[in-house]
Amino acid sequence: MGGVKTETGSQPIGLEVRAQGFAFATNDAINNMTFYKYQVINRSNVSFDSTYFGQWVDPDLGITKMTMLDVTLD
Repeated sequence: MGGVKTETGSQPIGLEVRAQGFAFATNDAINNMTFYKYQVINRSNVSFDSTYFGQWVDPDLGITKMTMLDVTLD
């Protein structure tokens, strides 16, 4: 994941993002959940006083044409 940023042609802003995903094996609803921990480290000489972060989630499970969003349960 990650790599050299080439899409916009702009200079990198110097942020390092570390992400950790984990889950628990339980007998309750937590068994169906995943959890994520993020750490953002400023590696630049610039202070960011107003920064927004967003998360994009792709809901496909397995084959992209077979998404749970298209399932009708009887």
